[in-house]
Amino acid sequence: TVSSAALPYSDWSGVTFPPSSLNPPEIDVCMPVCYAGTAAARRYFNADWPISVKAMDAVYFATMLRTTSRVHSNMRADQTLMPFISSMVRSPNTDGVPRMSKPMYHEFLRHAILRGARGFYCFNVAPPYGAMTDYYAELADINAVLNEMFAYREFLEGGAPMSHDWPDPKDGAAVVWSGLRLKDRCLVRAFTLGTTARKLDLVPFPKKSVALEAPPEGAIYVIDSRGLARKVGEGL
Repeated sequence: TVSSAALPYSDWSGVTFPPSSLNPPEIDVCMPVCYAGTAAARRYFNADWPISVKAMDAVYFATMLRTTSRVHSNMRADQTLMPFISSMVRSPNTDGVPRMSKPMYHEFLRHAILRGARGFYCFNVAPPYGAMTDYYAELADINAVLNEMFAYREFLEGGAPMSHDWPDPKDGAAVVWSGLRLKDRCLVRAFTLGTTARKLDLVPFPKKSVALEAPPEGAIYVIDSRGLARKVGEGL
């Protein structure tokens, strides 16, 4: 996994990597680990605290999006981003920690694609980390999101990622957005970790600002170089 002094990479368990000293031309694919690992809960909650699905979803999402974004920021232009992914890797003594919800897992997959992921490697989950039925269900989740996003194939094949930021999981009303920009259009998806829609002020092209709605269920927009936005999809 590539890391740099300016943009250090931290993995799903919170370990920060030193700047990469070895990234030869032969390495053409970057495969960061983007797991919804229950061990991440201990970085935000005491062991005896009750943890809601919503609170843990925010931790999972932010951690996985941070990993995807930081690695893409440090990649060479000729490298491909293909994260290892899993919606559940359960560590010992974390039975009370909720797994990542399906809607939030789907949302992460969408945003990873809009930040440069060209494919995914589904973690071969097996006991004690999970059941094989979970693995098959994850393949179905990935397939569903890929089919959905292939409707925007032109952006996926030729667009440049527009954002590498990630939300603070402790901010219950954070707005998250990701996008791919072509020369004269861009595709942007936005949602909020909160319970009511928020406003997103965006400058997708020089001197062209646009105000978008970021609902909890997510919305996707096509914006042209004049700053005119059209909603083309919504829902988790």
